[in-house]
Amino acid sequence: MTTYADLYVLLDLRNRDLFESSLKVMSMVRSSIGVWGPNVVGIILGSSSGASASCPRPETLEVFASAQEAVERGAAWVIFGDHPDLAGTRTDLAGAALAQICGDKWPIPSHVFLPVSDAGREIAAIAARILNAGMIADAEELIWRNNIVARCPAWGGEVMAEISVIPGRRPAFVTMRPSGPLPERYPGRFDATFPELPRGRHHFHHKTLSSLQSPAGLRLISCCPVPEERRRLSDSPRVVAGGAGLGSADGFHKLRELAAALSAELGATRPAVAQHWADEERLIGQTGVSTRPELAVVVGASGAVQFTAGLADARFLVAVNRDPEAPIFRQADLGVVADAKEFVPAFTASVKKALMRQLADLICAAPGAGAAAGLGPRVRELREAHGWSREDLAQATGQSPEFIEQVEAGEVTPSVAFLLRLARALGVDPSAFLTEE
Repeated sequence: MTTYADLYVLLDLRNRDLFESSLKVMSMVRSSIGVWGPNVVGIILGSSSGASASCPRPETLEVFASAQEAVERGAAWVIFGDHPDLAGTRTDLAGAALAQICGDKWPIPSHVFLPVSDAGREIAAIAARILNAGMIADAEELIWRNNIVARCPAWGGEVMAEISVIPGRRPAFVTMRPSGPLPERYPGRFDATFPELPRGRHHFHHKTLSSLQSPAGLRLISCCPVPEERRRLSDSPRVVAGGAGLGSADGFHKLRELAAALSAELGATRPAVAQHWADEERLIGQTGVSTRPELAVVVGASGAVQFTAGLADARFLVAVNRDPEAPIFRQADLGVVADAKEFVPAFTASVKKALMRQLADLICAAPGAGAAAGLGPRVRELREAHGWSREDLAQATGQSPEFIEQVEAGEVTPSVAFLLRLARALGVDPSAFLTEE
């Protein structure tokens, strides 16, 4: 029987979504190699001594429990690379740690897979440089031909390149775009009876790493975790994204108004970011953020694969472009052939009217129908989407911040006067949504 070198998958424990992305990559690797292929091994990097004082990192996922889940979802076993300097979020140290695990007195793996993310790309590149190894970037599919062959988009997505590393030259590092469902979980599969051994009946190996060398001149100045309440583009259930077809910074600003009206996160294509209409962190695509919204509205973007790769998991995609042959329409569930500069203001006005009509219906609902409970979340969502504080909304509606807090908590139902002032703040004519009733 042919014996193959192991395949490693780096498991990202910074939050649940990133961990699930890692598990999806692991599933894609296992699916490609079949039953008789090499072992797929999970790698976790961290510190058993706790958070670093210079870079506190709230561990949302516990190492041992995550290793157990990884094994129950298909990993042959999990290696925990432990070093005090890995308590923070420094990719240079993580890359050095990964390189040490892959080349330090272990059977060298043939490939090491990382989910596509800012951190994943950096860690893979750093580890590959340390080991003088090959690297394949942004793979979307794997093929097993007694060796891993990665299919990657090239030439703007016009072709899919098949890339592999020369057999015997290992390890190779591969960043992969996760897709598909989570692998099925089989509880009870995990056995940590002999955690000090690398193989056997157990599934968890704790490896203490030696000194990690940081590049000369690189120093951590500060580290600030993103607050949990801050909505992230990658996690938003609704995304509104714009491209060069919006024409100008003013046109893109109008798209921001549409995003706020839909309580959506704003995204952008590379040309829009290059024109400084949006920040780099709003970039969607292969070199930016991957999203999986319930609703995505894309305006003025042609649909280059570098961009649409970041919307591949959208449940429902609406595309607006004046070119009926634009590639974006091939991915869209609903296409609108229109000039973006004319469409956005009209659509925004319609969305605002529909929203105010919904709020009016909730306010006028019969007592005991749960109107206050249903109204509160909508008011809060609307306020946060516009970037208003409770004090801002209170001033706009002639109320106190405490009253706004009660409305959002579903404790009180505001008057129609509140709704009229809110409509004025949004620039909506009350006659567009209020009836005599």
